[in-house]
Amino acid sequence: MVGLEAILEIIQILALALISVGTIIIGALVAPLLFKQLSKIEAGIAVTAIFEKFSQWLEISALALFTAKLIDLVFIRKFNFIKELFFINQTQISQSFDTVYLVSLLLTLAIFIISLYISLELMPKMVNAFEDNDAEFKRLHRLSEKLMKLNSLLALIALII
Repeated sequence: MVGLEAILEIIQILALALISVGTIIIGALVAPLLFKQLSKIEAGIAVTAIFEKFSQWLEISALALFTAKLIDLVFIRKFNFIKELFFINQTQISQSFDTVYLVSLLLTLAIFIISLYISLELMPKMVNAFEDNDAEFKRLHRLSEKLMKLNSLLALIALII
């Protein structure tokens, strides 16, 4: 029988893989290919639809990742937040404080926040600006690209640690 720890690990790996690999595939392969094969308007509509759907998966994956990490932290590792955050004695902290795990948790929190921002704030603005305001769309698109790359980098780091 597979234990809770193994299930949480699988959820985290799958979510991180979807976030990092999905972003790379869509951003580096799908979008450029569509813009080469279709007109700017057709490609823009197709890529926007793809990114809207992907941003929903990104949001779900980031939530699953953060939730699994938090459950692991509280129930598997039995991490005592108050004790760990307010210890003064450095020796006690170094013996009981899992710095790498805390960094990993913070990375997943950052991924979750960035994913929510992309999905709930940025994508709707990009859709509205696509046909109406080319300069605003370009600005939002550059921001979206940077945030997607940052999310992928954070996910890859979290996979490694």
